[in-house]
Amino acid sequence: MAWRVLVVEDEWIAAQDARALLERNGFEVIGVAQDCDGARALLEEKQPDIALLDIALPKGTGVELGRELGARDIPIVYVSGCSNPEVLEQAGATRPRGFLGKPYTEGQLVSALRVALAKSAVPPDTRDYRAAVERITNVLVELGVVAAGSKAAEPRTDVPELSQLSTREWEVVRALLSHERVPQIAKRLHISPSTVRNHLKSIYGKLGVHSQQELIGRLL
Repeated sequence: MAWRVLVVEDEWIAAQDARALLERNGFEVIGVAQDCDGARALLEEKQPDIALLDIALPKGTGVELGRELGARDIPIVYVSGCSNPEVLEQAGATRPRGFLGKPYTEGQLVSALRVALAKSAVPPDTRDYRAAVERITNVLVELGVVAAGSKAAEPRTDVPELSQLSTREWEVVRALLSHERVPQIAKRLHISPSTVRNHLKSIYGKLGVHSQQELIGRLL
């Protein structure tokens, strides 16, 4: 039987990317929610084995939902590009089973969920939450998420299709490698989010990928 996953992600394209990657790897996605209310409605219908939860939900409710899921004994793997120490400490206190920094690759996503599901069901003592925060922070540092405003990772040079990208598409790619999301990219480039998504579709087509995760995996 496939593991059942609840995906809670406020950015619709990222949520659908996660669904596609999970289903391709044998998971069953019981539903996708973009906020706490949507997640609660899905939980009334089905009980997931694990939740993939974006910390940065609207009005800072990601950690709030994490507490509710913990009360239901539903394991959590947090996903976010957030590097706010206070938020990370609050997230660590909910005893997550894992943390993924954005953007992540297909392999990182699948591995994080499989490792989380394989962990003991016995939760750590609440006093251990600071150790959990430290582990999360270490992961963020390794993924290059914590260093806010840091220079974008340089893409591989052995991808010939990169020569097909326009100047604007290159700007979008570099923003993704700096862990920026669609709304952030749109604001910085002074274009609309829909225009950013159109650029992404063009980039996907030129590089033969189907999601931000596949794109990052191809370039790094």
